[in-house]
Amino acid sequence: MKKFNLLVCSLLWGLGCTASYAGDLYVGLSLGSESNSIAKSGSAFMYDQNHQPIKASIKTVGGTDSAGGAAGELDLGYRQIISSRFSFGIEANAMTGSGQSKEKYLDPNSNVWNAAVQTLRFSVGASVLPSLRVYPHADVFLRAGMGVGQFKMQSNGFMYQMANYRTAVKDDFYSIFGLGVDGHFEKHWDFRLEADYMIFSAFDVINDNFDDTVPNPSGGAPSQQLVYQYRARYSPAVARVAIGMAYRF
Repeated sequence: MKKFNLLVCSLLWGLGCTASYAGDLYVGLSLGSESNSIAKSGSAFMYDQNHQPIKASIKTVGGTDSAGGAAGELDLGYRQIISSRFSFGIEANAMTGSGQSKEKYLDPNSNVWNAAVQTLRFSVGASVLPSLRVYPHADVFLRAGMGVGQFKMQSNGFMYQMANYRTAVKDDFYSIFGLGVDGHFEKHWDFRLEADYMIFSAFDVINDNFDDTVPNPSGGAPSQQLVYQYRARYSPAVARVAIGMAYRF
């Protein structure tokens, strides 16, 4: 959470300094759809009683899991008009979505499918938005920024060969790039249509599963023995399309 606290404080400080020069401060809300994808690379396997990998259990972790869902975003920004055609903005964003990326594995002992689920719970970030006036009441803008997102990873059921007994939360930095249109109508209201792509830093998911019922040869309490090992690098990305409204103060 330290990453989140540092980023939020920086955003509030930056917006406060910018807004002190009197300009177009606004708050907005947008809704749309998102597509989450997580590319994975690694391996998983089981150990035998001699602590050697069981060759038949070795599995390559690879491919890309993807899923779609709804997305919502809250914006707080400031826009400075530079000329009759150009303007420049800075914007803080908080976003959440419902997309869940799922892996499914078959437990051969029970013939039951089980799923490991990854969810981008929320993200906060900041962007710059250079804009070009293309019609009297419409601007085309580019978005470039960065922020922090929080992933939640959990599994349900017995994940055979995948050591996926886990519920983990991971804070991860991202970069965002986008293109959109702002339409201005009435005195204080704007309409926005936008498409963005978020690229997250790759992170490692490591899970070791121990069996604490292994008999102790010397007697006494049972000893622990490593039975599963999971090592994978996750590379997430999120694409989204949204429409929204903003109120200019």
